[in-house]
Amino acid sequence: MKKAKVVLGGIALLLSMSLAAGCGTSQPTAQPAKQADQQPVGQQHSGHNMQTHSMPAGDPMPILAEMEKQVADVAAKQKANQVADAQKVSAQLVQTADKLAQHIMDEGLRNKTRQSASAIKEAVHAAKVDQTGLDAKIKELQDLLPKVKTDLSSHSH
Repeated sequence: MKKAKVVLGGIALLLSMSLAAGCGTSQPTAQPAKQADQQPVGQQHSGHNMQTHSMPAGDPMPILAEMEKQVADVAAKQKANQVADAQKVSAQLVQTADKLAQHIMDEGLRNKTRQSASAIKEAVHAAKVDQTGLDAKIKELQDLLPKVKTDLSSHSH
């Protein structure tokens, strides 16, 4: 049983890494060249694209809402003893936290958000789930999300 979980975990990790490595590989390489061409001559910088240092484009609030839903889903699925579904959602939670972290200005808050999501994933993927510990980790992230919302609201993209 433990071997099967390790193998499935390895396969899930391999699939998520290959998906992350393969997503959008052809589009972003062509996009920076277009952006440099569209800049007026006075704003071009010797081969250095200033847009790479700005915040990611897009509204982070839908990402935050998705993350809040995923946290609630992990809790509900774990309590309903739907372990495989809880593991799947917790893996998605970590990916969503990484997407959201790009928009968070406060470095401490950004790191804590990522760490909390990872801690939930690790707790859900543990051989024996400590429900009390998992509940505490979920509560910690739920308490953190309003602070993230405040941080996101305090700046514009």
